[in-house]
Amino acid sequence: MNAVDVHKKYRGKISITANAALSQELLVNFYTPGVADVCTAIKRNEDLFLDTTLAGRLAVIFSNGTRTLGLGNIGPKACYPVMEGKAYLLKTLANVDAIPIVVEERDKDKLKYIIQTLRHSFYVVNLEDIERDVVIPLYEELKHLLPIFHDDRHGTGIAVLAATINTVRRLNVDKDVGIVVVGAGSAGLGIVEMLYAGGFTNVAVIDSKGQLTEDRMVGYKELFKGKVVERGRSVEDAFDGAHILISVSKPGAIKEQWIERMDPNRALFLLANPQPEINYDRAVQLAKIVATGRSDYPNQVNNALAMPGIFKAVIEKKKKTITEQDMVKAAHVLASYAPPGSITPKALDIRVPQAIADAL
Repeated sequence: MNAVDVHKKYRGKISITANAALSQELLVNFYTPGVADVCTAIKRNEDLFLDTTLAGRLAVIFSNGTRTLGLGNIGPKACYPVMEGKAYLLKTLANVDAIPIVVEERDKDKLKYIIQTLRHSFYVVNLEDIERDVVIPLYEELKHLLPIFHDDRHGTGIAVLAATINTVRRLNVDKDVGIVVVGAGSAGLGIVEMLYAGGFTNVAVIDSKGQLTEDRMVGYKELFKGKVVERGRSVEDAFDGAHILISVSKPGAIKEQWIERMDPNRALFLLANPQPEINYDRAVQLAKIVATGRSDYPNQVNNALAMPGIFKAVIEKKKKTITEQDMVKAAHVLASYAPPGSITPKALDIRVPQAIADAL
């Protein structure tokens, strides 16, 4: 069966189930009259809310479908299978209950209002596949109000930091190794932030206009300031002698002549989904290590590696925020679970989410 047929067969990926079989005793306690006692107890002491309801252990995958995978602005209905897939991974890998919420809205302030007004229906929210110019300020404005995670930014950054830690070991190079990041959107920003936090500071960034220089760091790109270097001014200059290329762009975005200017002892992270920037069979001829975002190739570098453990930690430990230090710790856990010959753990390694939760 193809993917559409599989989705039709299961009518989606998740369901809502009861926590206990219905009985007369539970009917009295879970519904009327007993539930009124719980309501009044919460009214007297709101701390009971998280311990007595689904909301205290529920994650929401929130999107408007404006930046879905490599498919672009496909809208809330078409993006729903991706959001549901995230909820499925959280449940199956980390035993975290999650539901998708997709909205037909693009205005940042209105999205903020929606999340704020719904926040008592869940404990933690994952911002997913929302256009860059909206989601970056949206996250920055909400991060102090509730536990929130921007998967395209933070999940990708954590996974890339983990893969970079192991790549540096495999290539037998120093931590000040030259790195090029292609793509300066949400994922590119998260990668740079995590690399910098993890001690990798020799990072040049390429966006659609060329090498990202100090004079072009305006708007959300101000978040790159102090975290990237300039190698000359051109795209080609940025690649000179670099050991690691990390691309979160689109198929065809990387020219082979750029790669040829890198150190021969090099690694390519080609993370565009669903198709990498360079055909995989060709990429393995160009570098010693090749990673993609896909689960059907070796060395998958994908935000799905990080998110289940992060959310498990947040819910189990009732964390109020997800800090940069938490993310760096998660990356080191991921790096430690990579099997021999790989730079990342397997996405289905169910030990990893619990290990991340323990570390946080």
